[in-house]
Amino acid sequence: MTMTTIPMFKPDPIDGIAQRVVTDTGPIGANDQIVLCSHSAPITLTLPSGAPDTFFVIIKDFDGVASVNNVLIDCAPSESIDGFDDYTLDVDCMSITIGCDGSGRYFVV
Repeated sequence: MTMTTIPMFKPDPIDGIAQRVVTDTGPIGANDQIVLCSHSAPITLTLPSGAPDTFFVIIKDFDGVASVNNVLIDCAPSESIDGFDDYTLDVDCMSITIGCDGSGRYFVV
């Protein structure tokens, strides 16, 4: 069996979709729609406070390292994700879609 090395794919922006690659801890923008995590250490991403009911974001462990370098998704103290303070991506290549109801309650789709 011959092993072939495939170069790491870095996506081009998709027309009409707000796509961003993150490498470190920081906020998720109110206009972000796809967040690709390309990180070499655990990171924390914070959801925007006061997001409207039209807010949806997909967060993806793009480099497939979440089992070693978790992605913690956090929100403001008065807000929650399905009733919890945060959500952790801890499986390699895991992704999650999160929406908001406009009243501080985020939900996993």
